[in-house]
Amino acid sequence: MKKRDLIRELARLGWTPKSGGKGSHMKFTHQRAIRTLTVPDRTEIGKGLAHAILKQAEAYVDENEGRD
Repeated sequence: MKKRDLIRELARLGWTPKSGGKGSHMKFTHQRAIRTLTVPDRTEIGKGLAHAILKQAEAYVDENEGRD
């Protein structure tokens, strides 16, 4: 999967890139998630890793549902 396709899918789920930082990974935040999602900054991301990142993105938001 191309990185831009993964970023587009994360944006659809409500994740936005976190500014700042350096290195070989990008960080994303979500308004309803406490945790930060980390994505490798590569042109091509393996199918299994992309699936795991998307699954984790949904889980981070779901774990905060009902907390208030």
